[in-house]
Order: sequence, then C-alpha cells, then structure tokens
Amino acid sequence: MSKMGELYLNTEKEEIAFNASMYEDENPDYQSSCCSADPFGNSFDEEELTGICSKCYDGANFNDLNKEGE
Repeated sequence: MSKMGELYLNTEKEEIAFNASMYEDENPDYQSSCCSADPFGNSFDEEELTGICSKCYDGANFNDLNKEGE
C-alpha cells in the first residue's frame, strides 16, 4: 500500500473515533434515588423515570445524570 493510502486509512480511522466520541455523552445515564444504582434490566420507564433499582431490587425514581447540570 502506498503512503497516501496508509495516510488516508489512518485519517479515516481517526475521524470515525472522533465522531463516535462526540455522541458518547448523548446516551442518558440514569441513577436511582435510593442507592445511586443503574436501572435493572428492561423494567425502566424512560418517560416517567421510574423502574427497579439494580442494587436493592425495589421500585425507585431515577435521575438523568446528563441533565442535572442544565
């Protein structure tokens, strides 16, 4: 492979990694109000921010940690 081909592949890989890192923070990070744990399985209702706590297995309200700073 030529130097230009190698340079193109490296640049493309860096661009893909950069674009992926830009969207990492857009995924919500939920934390229970009781134990500060993640939601358990698929029991979480994203609209009402309620579900089962994965630490104490009790019903809990959750906070979106990405929106607390706003």
